[in-house]
Amino acid sequence: MLAGEWFDPHDAELTADRDRATRLMHRLNVECCGHGDDYRTTLGELCPNVRGFIREPFHCDYGYNIHMGEGSFVNFDCVFLDLAPIRIGCGTLIGPKVQLLTAHHPFDAATRGTALEAGKPIVITTQVPHEGSDLAVYEVGRAAKALPGVLEAHDMTPEATAVKLMWVLGQTTDRAEAEKLFLTPVQWDIL
Repeated sequence: MLAGEWFDPHDAELTADRDRATRLMHRLNVECCGHGDDYRTTLGELCPNVRGFIREPFHCDYGYNIHMGEGSFVNFDCVFLDLAPIRIGCGTLIGPKVQLLTAHHPFDAATRGTALEAGKPIVITTQVPHEGSDLAVYEVGRAAKALPGVLEAHDMTPEATAVKLMWVLGQTTDRAEAEKLFLTPVQWDIL
């Protein structure tokens, strides 16, 4: 699941993990007061890698694949489908009703009918005052850099990164070729 390969979501261990998360989400969203000790304890059980704060109601698949740095905040009514890691940097603020969905399903009809799923990681970087993304600076960046398939944007601005990545994915679906294109400087986007 974490390697981005196709997997069967009906696996007994994964089903038990989702059931555990469902019970904890019910406690979090229905039984606990948003700032009480019981809420923070339940949030810690559901999402043990969260150092920030998540407001209820909140929904996820597993919880243990969500990583948030200190000072991060997730507002009301968010959904994080964490089949793969979701890494959110320190001091990141996420508004209400945001959905971070790592779930990926087959495109071809024959494979789609098998109900297999895959997860694609999501990384939201730590706010930096002078643009760029040096993944080695913060814990969440170092962890993200170790994930398979992560491309570092180096000193590219977030806007240039998004545009270039969209262009690259329009050119090829080959992972190696995509990385080569992404890391090739265009109009001084990478210095």
